[in-house]
Formats: sequence, C-alpha cells, structure tokens
Amino acid sequence: MNKKRILSLFMAVVLSSSFLAGCGEEGEEIVVFTTPIPENVVFTVEDTECTKAQLKLLMLSNRDTYGDIYGIDISETANMRTEAELLSYIRDLTLSQWVKICVMNEIAADYDIELSDIDRSVASSAAVELVTRLSEETIEYLNITIDEIAQMYELLAVSDKVYETITKNISTEVSDDESRVLRIRQIFVQEEDKACAVAAELENGADFAVTAASYNEADEISLNVYRGDFSEDIEKVLFTLNDDEMSARIDASNGYYFFYCVSKYDEELSEANKKVISDNRQREAFDKVYKEYEKKVDRRLIEERWAAVDITDADGFGATDFYPVYDRYF
Repeated sequence: MNKKRILSLFMAVVLSSSFLAGCGEEGEEIVVFTTPIPENVVFTVEDTECTKAQLKLLMLSNRDTYGDIYGIDISETANMRTEAELLSYIRDLTLSQWVKICVMNEIAADYDIELSDIDRSVASSAAVELVTRLSEETIEYLNITIDEIAQMYELLAVSDKVYETITKNISTEVSDDESRVLRIRQIFVQEEDKACAVAAELENGADFAVTAASYNEADEISLNVYRGDFSEDIEKVLFTLNDDEMSARIDASNGYYFFYCVSKYDEELSEANKKVISDNRQREAFDKVYKEYEKKVDRRLIEERWAAVDITDADGFGATDFYPVYDRYF
C-alpha cells in the first residue's frame, strides 16, 4: 500500500477529540485508568502510544506531500484558504490518519497478523535511512528518535497487512460497461427559444462544435462522462450513443441539452476508472470491518498535549521522504 492509498483511507474522516474517546454498547465513554501516560505521549489506542514527535513528523510529511497526493498546489490553495486554515486541516488529517493506523494494528490480532523479526529489522533500517535524509535541524526541531520512527514504520507495515487481508477476497471484477467513459461535446441552454434555435441549426447540418461555441451556456463544451455524472434519464441517452452520433434535444429540469458522442469508449480513461471502482469496493469492504471494530477499541487523547502540537513554526523544516522511504522498504 503506497502513500496515496494510505492517505486516501482518511480523507472522508476528520476526527475531533470527542471521536477519540471509545464508546461502549450503550454509548457511554470508556476510560481505562492504567499506569501514568509518559509526558511525550499525545494519545493512546489500547497499548499503542503516539508521541508528540511522531505527530509532528507526520504533519510535516503531510504538509510537504499534500500537493503531490491530492493534486493541489498549496500556493494556489493559499489564495482560497489562509495558511492557518490549511495547517489546521493537515493537523486534523494527521490525527485522523494515525489513530486509524493504530486501530488497524489492534485489528491485526483478530487476524493473527504480526510482523516477523525480518520485518522489524527492515523497519529499523528504513528509520535509519530516513534520519540520514532529514536535516539535522529538522531532527532537532522534531526531537525524534530512530526508535520512534521505526515504530511508525512497523505500524504502517501492520496496517498494510490488515488492509490486504480484509480486502483480498473482495470481488473486484468490474465490467467494461460499468467502467466505460465517454468523450462527448455538449450544448446546454436554459431557455426554450434558444433550444429551438440550436435544434434548427443542427437539423440543417451545422457543425456541432461551431454551434456549441455560439450557444453553449455550460462551463465546458468537451467533457469526459462517467456513470453518475448526469441524471439517470440523461445517462440513458448518453450511454446509447455511438461514435459521431448526436442526440435529440433532451429536456431537463434546469434547461435543455444536446450531445455529440466523440467516443463511446475511451480505453485509457475507462481502464483507469475500472481500477478506481475496484479500489472503492475494497475500501468500502474495509471500512465496514473497521467501523465495527473501532467501537470496541479504547482511545484516549490528552487534550492539552494535542493542543500544543503544531508546525506553524516549521517553515525551514521538511519531511518529504517519510513515505517514499517506507515505500522502498515495504
């Protein structure tokens, strides 16, 4: 599981501190009082502890790889959201991410999943390499040890095994028709008199693209269409068109549509979409198991320690190699 898959698991869940408290069958908060929690620990999931240094390392990594993972340029995003808002989002994402990784490590016991001595040795080697790649200033800023990094890589490795075990028997077969992506041109107008004018021009043999340039009120003329992009009634028409075939006028609740099919099956896009659909099925199967299990797991967040964890003063530090190093070793 590479970093894109790891992080995609957490995009839909941004955890608040209240979520971190486990709940029993009747919804009561579970608090387990054991030995005192070490001062550097920010949260626990059963016996697994996560330190301030580990969370800061993850925050730096998520901040530095945000654009690479989600296709968003932070410099452009900053124009829409303040830097503080962006860092707050990354902070919440990081907490969500690592709590889930820790819960997955608790799930591992139910599936008899554990790391071998070789796996642990590999995690240690990966941690050593990461330390050599981080600047001395970054290591000092994080105040992190090789053992803490090795533990993080071990947790990731177990979570990979858990995900693969839960999803390995899930049917991922996707039909060509289900994943089919069309390339079309469209004309959309809101007023009926314009729709009549468009229909008249097209019936008289006008070029669809030329007519679209004159009349189309949608944001785009050319677009790729996936199942679910349009209403069911419009989709029925679109997915029956052949190459170079034009639809009749389609009356919709918001206006009037005309479509021209450039390609009824874009092979490259359709194959990529097949993988997306397959991955989503695996993720849904995993989420079903995970959501049931997380209700049973005791999680404890030390609020005042979490409030002190941030990277607003980390402009000169970075951790872009955290996931790439993991991917090379596992």
